[in-house]
Amino acid sequence: MSVSLHYATKKPVGVELKQRIHAEARAIERDWVAESILFYDRVDAAGPLTGDTKLFTPDPADAPRAGEDARVIVDRLCAWSEEHGLTWSLNMAGADIGEIADGRADPKIMTVIEGLIGMGDVDFSDPDAFV
Repeated sequence: MSVSLHYATKKPVGVELKQRIHAEARAIERDWVAESILFYDRVDAAGPLTGDTKLFTPDPADAPRAGEDARVIVDRLCAWSEEHGLTWSLNMAGADIGEIADGRADPKIMTVIEGLIGMGDVDFSDPDAFV
């Protein structure tokens, strides 16, 4: 199972702020399940700040930890939103899951994350677990 959390600012961000946020993201020390916060846009030009984090490894038992990783990412995006007035759009598995603005995440975002964390209670070896 593999799914990514995609995040992007709704408006362009200046070079200095992009570089600062990129550096802060790289400095986060955590034992990530699959990937850390990864921004893939150019830091030498103003524009949207865009990133994507793979949340899962092939082991479905990683779902709760992947949900915790997603929570850490959302918390950090909320902090950057509040500190710098950024609005973020979030997408998972091709579906819009909400926005972060004024330092707060849409409730739907937190519902999705709690769902990932709750997947730890699913017995993936039981074919009836999904019916």
